[in-house]
Amino acid sequence: MVSTVDTAPHVVDPQNPGAVDEIVNLGEFWDVSVLSKHKEAIISVNERVGRHFATAYSSLLMAKMVREEEKSYRSEAFCCSRFNNLTGDLFRKVFGEKLMWGGGQPKDRHLFASAITPNGIVHHLTTVLDEVEFLYMVEGEPGSGKELIFTELAGYAYRSGLKVDVYHCAFDPAQVDLVVLPERRVAVINLFPELAFEPASLPNLKMCEKFDTNACLDAGKLNDYAEELAWAREIYDRCLDRALRHIKKAKQVHDEMERYYVEAMDFDGVEAKRREILARILAYAQ
Repeated sequence: MVSTVDTAPHVVDPQNPGAVDEIVNLGEFWDVSVLSKHKEAIISVNERVGRHFATAYSSLLMAKMVREEEKSYRSEAFCCSRFNNLTGDLFRKVFGEKLMWGGGQPKDRHLFASAITPNGIVHHLTTVLDEVEFLYMVEGEPGSGKELIFTELAGYAYRSGLKVDVYHCAFDPAQVDLVVLPERRVAVINLFPELAFEPASLPNLKMCEKFDTNACLDAGKLNDYAEELAWAREIYDRCLDRALRHIKKAKQVHDEMERYYVEAMDFDGVEAKRREILARILAYAQ
């Protein structure tokens, strides 16, 4: 098994240097004398990039806080009996009428299928769900119970001895947005407004069904918080939009810095190093 990891801010320190882990230093292929001419400009650009990222992350934090407030209002209108009925129906369709327990050798993987990027919220669901034949889509407002469905579903599948691919939310990694059971070609996905996804794009899909957790909410109780809910949604949207704008600006400013490095790089040397590493990786597969 081989993996490659980027440098900051995606840092993973070597645990077993030399024996298992290795740092590839591309710095040996740049001309320091060329870069030193642009020292002040590079430092300035780096500071601007850092400022944009700091603003983006603080905006995401504010969005997270107001999202939790939004959920708290709906928690008062949540009906457990309706939720249990809906969840039971979904579980029977995913696992069968006779729910199993403890067979097979379980294995779970925790991944991301989407990300918050300079190009907005980007996903690779068409690739992730390429072999899925049965898709269950769960829609509903935050706090309507759908968050709980995915954690329970992933846990039950694992305890049942199945292989489970658990895809976490890019906005809130503690939350699960997608559960895939590869052996059964089944997936359950969280439908949220920012997700631009069309099930018809899946080549092997045979069946698709929706579950709406808003049915688990008491509309009468929600009316008491209509103004607060509308405010929370507006602030969340504004904070998320602000975060995306600053992530995009950070990328644009970072691109400015790359110009200084392009003229200082020995790309022939980089290419030779790439071929060397690729040959070593392929040798592991033999």
